[in-house]
Amino acid sequence: LAERRKPFAANCAAARLLDRLGRTAGKPRYRELAGQTLSAIGPRAAGEGPLAADYVLAVRAAGQ
Repeated sequence: LAERRKPFAANCAAARLLDRLGRTAGKPRYRELAGQTLSAIGPRAAGEGPLAADYVLAVRAAGQ
């Protein structure tokens, strides 16, 4: 528990959820958070193997 873990696929799912929520609720801040999440995990995408597909889907959903 001492080591902070940030699962790649979970962050992709969170970004998709935040983007969808922002669009549906009309809350641009949620969409900003989605974009920040995707920007933060983007550099890791190439090294995630098949999980990189989750990132691609999240980026496409966010329109980035």
